[in-house]
Amino acid sequence: MPKTLGAEGEERACNWMLARGWRVLERNFRRRGGEIDIVAMDGATLVMAEVKTRSRIHEKFGGGEQAVNSKKRRRIIKTTHKWMRAHSFFGQKRYDIIEWTVSEGRWRLRWVPGAFRQWHQSDDWRYYDDRFQYNDASGRFEFRDE
Repeated sequence: MPKTLGAEGEERACNWMLARGWRVLERNFRRRGGEIDIVAMDGATLVMAEVKTRSRIHEKFGGGEQAVNSKKRRRIIKTTHKWMRAHSFFGQKRYDIIEWTVSEGRWRLRWVPGAFRQWHQSDDWRYYDDRFQYNDASGRFEFRDE
């Protein structure tokens, strides 16, 4: 059975995390009132990742980052607290957004670490990874399928 675009984006996000040396602890953690797409560890930091995959950037709806509005962020935060209680985790945490844009078979990545804290800040989210090429013109990472 073929995967949906969203499921493929989450799979690629997990593979990207694993390639960076992160540990993926759980996928699609659901509790009443919310869901977390990916729960991972980046070193000693717990990462709650929201993955958004778009077939293109839509002018009306924007990219994946814009889709994580204040209501969605509150739900993610509440669900995070439920996960932390269930797993007796009391360490450092971070909320990331992983945004994929797919166009003509090419997958482009935009990673926004600490997205909820940096929501209104400048482009401090930029990081470089040699498996992904940063495109200055678009302000995005581009995954090299070669």
